[in-house]
Amino acid sequence: MAFTELMKEIGIEETGTFGFHIKRVEELIEREKNGRYRLNSLGRLAYKVLVFGEKGRALGGLAETEAAYKILRGDKVVVDRELLEKYGKVGFEDIDILVFKHDVDGELFKNAVLYIRNTSKVVIPKRLVKVIYSRVEHGCKEIIVYEGETSGRWLALETENLEKIKSIQNFGEMVLTRGKLEKLRGEGIKTRIDNYGILVFGEDIDKELFNEVVYSVNSYGVIYAPKHLYTSIMEKTDSVSGVVRDIEDWRKK
Repeated sequence: MAFTELMKEIGIEETGTFGFHIKRVEELIEREKNGRYRLNSLGRLAYKVLVFGEKGRALGGLAETEAAYKILRGDKVVVDRELLEKYGKVGFEDIDILVFKHDVDGELFKNAVLYIRNTSKVVIPKRLVKVIYSRVEHGCKEIIVYEGETSGRWLALETENLEKIKSIQNFGEMVLTRGKLEKLRGEGIKTRIDNYGILVFGEDIDKELFNEVVYSVNSYGVIYAPKHLYTSIMEKTDSVSGVVRDIEDWRKK
């Protein structure tokens, strides 16, 4: 919303008073080119934490909303008509290359695609140019348009890896041992970890096992890990607002 719209919604009549409140939450919001305000990634996290505290469970009311649609992530994702019809409603996020095949028309796209976030490259047929920008939210660096059938260059990408990336959200204290990671490796699964609490990597986890199993890390809490994993953790990190500490500090608690 715009500044005046927010004032009216909240019920504050004086611009100076409302400006003071905007200043207090400036780290949680961003202002778009048209002057409207929106929550940034930290702001959305703050909202989730508030709901978590009020409802007494992770994500609270958001969980019911998100359960109604499929979130697809991965390094390379190819989307065709069959995939969109299968899931009905889909959100795309944290993807390196997202390809929409030529059999996806504008009507199906509008009905099925809820949003596209944090995607380096989006490849689309020309017919989707008018509708795609209504679904791109933030973090999309490049949109490539093609005509005719989808090039074999893009079709070579597989979607099988989508089901092999397991998202883990930690709001309390979670300890990942070598045994747990070896079990995931044995199942051919990689993990995308979102840490909002205390995350501990066991000292017996070596770099090879860590790199094979951990796909990415987002941490807004505290990570305790052996020093030999520090470099690997930073290489896998998408964003860190929290801290990384030596596992010895966790043992002393």
